[in-house]
Amino acid sequence: MNHFYGHVMSKSREINKILSQQQLLLPMLPDQIRQHKAATKCANCHLKFTHQNHKVAHYDHVTGQYLLPAATTVTFNLSLKIARPQVLMRTQTVTP
Repeated sequence: MNHFYGHVMSKSREINKILSQQQLLLPMLPDQIRQHKAATKCANCHLKFTHQNHKVAHYDHVTGQYLLPAATTVTFNLSLKIARPQVLMRTQTVTP
């Protein structure tokens, strides 16, 4: 069990080292901006955007690339189907 725990902690340190690097967010491409502005529901949970559940732009924390329009209620709970398991998301509100 000690070997397993040591391995998990080693991987955790490696991931933390990668994610602790502050990556600049890359600007959205014109097509991404259009798609983001046109989105009326979250690409992850499929709920409509509201004043309480507004639209944010999700970015890959490692590459800085825009991923998708998402609702604030799922900002930090995105399913892992859209990203590598070790990737956290940062958000940026995009004004129309």
